[in-house]
Amino acid sequence: MVVQTDSMRSYTVSTKLDVLRRLRIEFGGNLSKASRDLSIDRKRIREWLKHEDQLVNATDQRKRRVLGGGKKPYAPDLEASLFAWFEAEHQARRLVSYNRIRSKATELRDDLHIDHDKLKLSDKWIFNFCKRHRISSR
Repeated sequence: MVVQTDSMRSYTVSTKLDVLRRLRIEFGGNLSKASRDLSIDRKRIREWLKHEDQLVNATDQRKRRVLGGGKKPYAPDLEASLFAWFEAEHQARRLVSYNRIRSKATELRDDLHIDHDKLKLSDKWIFNFCKRHRISSR
């Protein structure tokens, strides 16, 4: 027998806050009843209750994630220095390729005495660095 599950859903911050408001007003705090009537998993509503202060303080209510979420960079000082270098090169109208970014990152990693095994500066790392800092190769 195959158990069919609902597809994954994502909710905006304003929707999450609306669900929490309705939980208190319409359902009197009854999590099970709210979960059934709104067709939202109880665990999801519990998580939203737990992080309600972050949801209220979110700047953009249309976003689906709270700011500051996700894995933090391994070497934030290296990333800051590398991005500052990139901006200086960009202001000077010099071409900055992935290879130049990698060589500068390697130089900074050695200057900051970061272990080579912990920060490999792979193609994926370079690509994700550019993505994090909205750098495109044009």
